[in-house]
Amino acid sequence: LAPYDRAFLERMLDTYLEALVAHDPARAPFAADAFYAENDQRLPLGDGSWRTLERLGRYRHHFAEPENGLAGVIANAVENGQGCILIATLQMRGREIAWAEQFVIRDPHGAKTYEELGQPDPVWFEPIPPAQRQSREALEAAAWIYFQSLERNDGAGVYPFRDDCERIEHARRTVHQPKVEGYGHSDTATNFITLSAKEQYQLGLMAFVTRIRDRRAAVVDIERGAVLGQSVWDFDGTLESIHFRAGNDWKIPPYFRTPRCHQVTEAFKVINGSFRYIEMTLMEVPFGSRQVVPQRSPTVSLTYAATRPPSQ
Repeated sequence: LAPYDRAFLERMLDTYLEALVAHDPARAPFAADAFYAENDQRLPLGDGSWRTLERLGRYRHHFAEPENGLAGVIANAVENGQGCILIATLQMRGREIAWAEQFVIRDPHGAKTYEELGQPDPVWFEPIPPAQRQSREALEAAAWIYFQSLERNDGAGVYPFRDDCERIEHARRTVHQPKVEGYGHSDTATNFITLSAKEQYQLGLMAFVTRIRDRRAAVVDIERGAVLGQSVWDFDGTLESIHFRAGNDWKIPPYFRTPRCHQVTEAFKVINGSFRYIEMTLMEVPFGSRQVVPQRSPTVSLTYAATRPPSQ
């Protein structure tokens, strides 16, 4: 790999995005054999949303891993007059883009919320003091722990959230909020949105996430203690209710009792092994969907054990 720095990698991301909305891959320095994937499908470069995205929004959150020539961005954009959320990661080879992976999440409300947010919280850009910086392996392990504590969440795991941990989902703040109606799956079961991040995990509410697979740290920004993580969440639909330790039961909504998956991008700000900020985006994909990024083996295989019918 050629030597890289943050400024170069962020410039490559911006060049990529500008080429994307110009509908012209020639405006970015792609290698002749560049690999391109969009929403977990390999496509010819210039196909898919390269034809339809028309302009970028205000929000742009960069991640850079100079050591390995990796870069990523969470942004908002406009496609055919509708807002969308855009996630892109690049692998550089020399001064060329060897591969690009992109997710386009067509959620106009989330895109509007990102547009209103305007920019990431400044905490993301604060450098970790050099003596306290962790290795790529340590930061990758922190992301792994997050996913592991969420898979079949029972409220009894290890949850390394700081008291001041913030979390946003499609730019909407999801912790330490006043009680509101309409917060999806959780507002009828608990005051989920009013709790801290750690208290939310201690509920065991997310037990209906039956597996988190294909976990990877797409970009690890050691200087800032930031990880841009990717994973696929399986909902196999078999869990019907959750019994909380407080003694009450919650009947899981039908949405989570049918087989489906979420393709999840989750960014983590990690300070001394604990989570300070989490930024999540997701989109629904067919059950069993696999990631297609080259040269990255899934961490969990898609091998389902045969399910025996209940005894009669």
